[in-house]
Amino acid sequence: MRSLAANFLAAGALLFAIEPARAQVLSAADAVSETLAHDPRVALALAQVAERRGQYQEFTGTFDGAVFFNSQVDYTRQGLAGEVLKEETKRRVQLELVDRFFTNAANSINSILDGGDIDETSLLFIDTAQRNLNGCSPTQTKVEIDLGLDLEGNDQGTVFLCLNAAENFGAVQAIGLDLANQGTLSTDSLRTLYFFSKLTGLTGPLEDFRRETTALLNDQGRIALRIVRQVADGARFARARLGDMPEEHELIDFQNQLGYRHRLRNGIGITPTLELRATEENFAGKLRIVQFGDSTKANLFTATARIAFDMPLARNRGEAAVRASELAAQANLRAAEALAVQTASDQALETLTAYWELAAAEERVAVLERSLALKTEIDGAVRDLIEGQELPGVERLRSSARVAEARGQLAAARQQAATARVELARAMGARDDPGAEAGLRTEGLADYAALPLVGGDDARPLVAAAIARRADIAANDRFVEANQILEKAARLNLKPDVTLALNISYSGFEETFEERYYDVEGFWKAASGKVAGPSYGLALRFTIPVGNHEARGRLMQAESKTGTARIDRADLERTIALKVNEAAASLDRSARELEARLAHLTHQQRTVDDSLERLRGGDLSVLDVLTSEDQLTEAKLGWIEAARAYAELQTRLRYETNTLLADSPLDADPRSLSLRPFTEPAL
Repeated sequence: MRSLAANFLAAGALLFAIEPARAQVLSAADAVSETLAHDPRVALALAQVAERRGQYQEFTGTFDGAVFFNSQVDYTRQGLAGEVLKEETKRRVQLELVDRFFTNAANSINSILDGGDIDETSLLFIDTAQRNLNGCSPTQTKVEIDLGLDLEGNDQGTVFLCLNAAENFGAVQAIGLDLANQGTLSTDSLRTLYFFSKLTGLTGPLEDFRRETTALLNDQGRIALRIVRQVADGARFARARLGDMPEEHELIDFQNQLGYRHRLRNGIGITPTLELRATEENFAGKLRIVQFGDSTKANLFTATARIAFDMPLARNRGEAAVRASELAAQANLRAAEALAVQTASDQALETLTAYWELAAAEERVAVLERSLALKTEIDGAVRDLIEGQELPGVERLRSSARVAEARGQLAAARQQAATARVELARAMGARDDPGAEAGLRTEGLADYAALPLVGGDDARPLVAAAIARRADIAANDRFVEANQILEKAARLNLKPDVTLALNISYSGFEETFEERYYDVEGFWKAASGKVAGPSYGLALRFTIPVGNHEARGRLMQAESKTGTARIDRADLERTIALKVNEAAASLDRSARELEARLAHLTHQQRTVDDSLERLRGGDLSVLDVLTSEDQLTEAKLGWIEAARAYAELQTRLRYETNTLLADSPLDADPRSLSLRPFTEPAL
């Protein structure tokens, strides 16, 4: 059996035993890093930043250039009317007149050549003295007809008619017929031929002259007869190719536009374009050939290069109103980034508060474990002494009661530690108890309890530093800026809108019957041929709102939001100043309390040391030693609580002055931030 002194010496060793080295330590910096990496509120703040960035990019897209291509085909089908109907009727009547008149002329010439009587009123020819074969009289309308090619591909020549204007398609006054190298046949020639054919009784040279002249005139007449018949046949063939009168005509309008639209940030819009257009007119039911009755209008291709400017003249020339949404979105993005940094600081504060609570709980458990071990050892020693009849039995009851009480305190402390560990896990955003299975422990409170005061006695520099450094203050300033931008734009939009539109263009065209409206070659010919220009277009547009309720409503909303942001800013500044002053004052009181607790702990430690010495000399009872040990335990627990409060207040004051995390820009990624070492000065 060990002696009483030996037992108490072993208990004293347990009481003052140095805590063994810990395998792994979860530092405060690691806890903060884990929080910033996994906390859902930090992730939500980053999501808000992403949303604001998307909004900013959306409004920036207002000034993105855009390539556009428009293609449109309009097909219109309608009945013939007006000038189109007259023109088609004229085409057919002209050919029918040529056919009829030249057929009559051929019959007349043929009758003369056969020796029949001449009926000059039935002839189409008139005296050459009364007309000009190269034109008509001033009171008549000259109609030229190209007879085209016959079926063998021979050119049938051109004839012209002189029509009385008053009678429209009335009696033909003259027909010019080019006999090429054979001269021009006229009524004089026919009279001479008829006269010579009636002469009889001539002899000698006169008969020879009459015979030769008659043969010559008959040759000319036969040539004229052939040509006249060819003209009549050609007119008849051309009329047959035209076919019946069309009932409907088709109009095709094919438009293509390729351009680039860009709006500058000063409000000016620039739009260069290339416009290609083709128009085609056809008659329904006809071949798309003019000679076969299709429209005589050529297909028209136009190519136009144009550049248009849209320039606002009022409302600060458009710049403030046009850029307002973009600039406001940019300010809101910067505000969201600052709020994300502030959220990181908020969550770091919450995590460190839970961290200090867990550190204190672990130290309380360690103190109570050592206290229980000492009391258990003393209880064993008391049992041995009672069995040796050196102590009365009542001492065992007192000792056992102290052991039971210590066990209850330790159980409660362990429960508090478990709760604190769960709270730290929640603050860090962890799914499980942080380090529960790995045996991680927090840092001790001793180093943090030895930190000097932040800011000294005067809290005014701390308040000024907090207002200058706080990310939420900066975010609020940016909200004010964004709303001021929108307010200015809304006020400008109350004014009338004046816009100057200017366009300059060069264009070329091509008329053809060969290419259809969709043929690229037609557009190429129009663009590569003769280009005319420049052509100008100028427009001035005024828009004067009546009532202007929409713009006034936007202005009222913008003014209200600006006022709200300013009020929030002032209230936030006031709240921060109060919290800084409160934290500084509380920290000062906590420092004095911690100093007093440390002095009390030192005193209790000396008391226990004296008790052990007196116990060895037999001057003190076991109950007195246990009482001294309880007082030392209470002093240690009081010091732990004071150290926790001091560390928490140090953390809060650094948070209020935005020095809790390492210095970083307001647009930093919160996940990249880290805890600023507490050994560094806050200011």
